[in-house]
Amino acid sequence: MTDDLDILLSEPLDDVADDGFSARILAGIERKAWWRERVTMLAAAVAAAAVLPFVPAAELGAVAFAAGALTLTFAFEQRLRDA
Repeated sequence: MTDDLDILLSEPLDDVADDGFSARILAGIERKAWWRERVTMLAAAVAAAAVLPFVPAAELGAVAFAAGALTLTFAFEQRLRDA
């Protein structure tokens, strides 16, 4: 009995036919990640656009610098996530 079980367990398993199930799941995950990235960037842009009219003209340079820093941070974080 033990020898039969050892032989059975040592043989490779047959391939499982998933009919593209794994590809559909991965496509769904990638689609959700794409939307999440876009919504995150859009939310930041909308927030900046809402605040910009209330910023004094003398402070626009600081706002532009901060926006550039945030953009670089998002880009750097995305590169790290993709690596």
